[in-house]
Amino acid sequence: MQLTLPPIDPATINGFDEEIDIFNRKVFGGDLTRLVKNSSGNLVIGFDDDWGRGKTTFLAMWQAHMANMEDPVHSIYFDAFKHDYYADPLIALTAQIYSRLQKVDASGETAKRFSDTTVNAAKALGKLAGRVAIKVGAKYGIDEEALGELKIGDTVGDELATLYDKALMDAVTQSGQVEAAITSFGKALSGAAEVLGGGNPLVFIIDELDRCRPNYALSIIECIKHFLMTPNIVFVLSMNREQMLGSVACEYGEGVKADRYLDKFIQLWVSLPTEGREEGTPKEEQYLRYCLSKMGYPDHLFSGPATAQFGLVIASLRLTFRDIERIATNMMLLALTEPDARVNGKENISKTIIFFICAIVKTRNPDLFKKILADPDDVLDGDVLKEMGFNHGRVKSIKSGTISYKGLIEKIVRYCFGTDTEKNAMTNNGEVDLYTMDTIGGGNKIAWFCKKLSLLKPVGSG
Repeated sequence: MQLTLPPIDPATINGFDEEIDIFNRKVFGGDLTRLVKNSSGNLVIGFDDDWGRGKTTFLAMWQAHMANMEDPVHSIYFDAFKHDYYADPLIALTAQIYSRLQKVDASGETAKRFSDTTVNAAKALGKLAGRVAIKVGAKYGIDEEALGELKIGDTVGDELATLYDKALMDAVTQSGQVEAAITSFGKALSGAAEVLGGGNPLVFIIDELDRCRPNYALSIIECIKHFLMTPNIVFVLSMNREQMLGSVACEYGEGVKADRYLDKFIQLWVSLPTEGREEGTPKEEQYLRYCLSKMGYPDHLFSGPATAQFGLVIASLRLTFRDIERIATNMMLLALTEPDARVNGKENISKTIIFFICAIVKTRNPDLFKKILADPDDVLDGDVLKEMGFNHGRVKSIKSGTISYKGLIEKIVRYCFGTDTEKNAMTNNGEVDLYTMDTIGGGNKIAWFCKKLSLLKPVGSG
């Protein structure tokens, strides 16, 4: 048994294996591969989806799938978040290409030419950007940031103003050298991509853009547009588009039209398909079952119909896969603290439902979770059912025989947070006997298990 979902080692992924590709995204991966192969490169694809929806796992499967094809499509993976300490994204990105070239370029000529032109281009760009600041700042001890804030003619005198003008003119007259260096770099980059691609466009995947510092994420996109767009390379930029639009606004002001800005750099947007492997089964249910299975959730506590009901609840709340992982972890924590299997199957179903209620409240509404811990008598059943999405009527009921699992969840919540009169009425009309709340121990067992859960705090479980 494990408390968290075991991480997937990219090195062990062979493609869209059924064990990992639980949402049957192989079809989408094949479509995307054909799109890449039939392009001539010089293409930037924006891979848009919400955070925690499985973009990184899909990209790892897709990379392996392309590499294992009879006519392979080669790719480079770059985690932007892990590299956002770089001041210059051009160096960070070209270093990935150079590293791959060293492994496949037997003669070393392409790698050396690419390295030399990259260095020359970086030097030229650095000179163009910093020439004025270096010349003026070095003489007067003014750094580049302070220099940018000065009003030359008004505050630093005629000599400084003259020197500034001369330095600016030097930069302008030497701009031709910069353009030549960039042109030479572009040719070397295209040649490197041709070597690495082996007859197909090279796919350069840039992941986790939406987790980077906003200015770094945007500088990567701008760098690709201005310096790296070339035949033989297809860039795939993985991000949450809405969050990137926020980064644009943060960097350039609320007045900028962020969507138009992004569309200047990206020619095509794609998103993960929503259907799952099992037709008619919500992907949320599939993923919850996958997580519980991988963690080793006890068989005696697992209920297929109950898990199907949990999936409908999660789907109606539009929770992410990361949220589902946290819910599964918290259910697993409670399961691990319980005795072995009991004879009473109904008791086990009630327990696993209570585990789910506790887990989803902790994940969705930490304040309500704390309120349950502090004073459960002050919590209304409607407050808890609201966190289950039962207040908007979108959650359908899963039925098995005479049992409605949505109704079972409602009755357990009502019993736990109801008044003594309401509990007595449920006991007298047989509801509690049917749903075995008394055999669990009576009283507010949701509050009881929430208290147990509050003492167990795995890192990252939410």
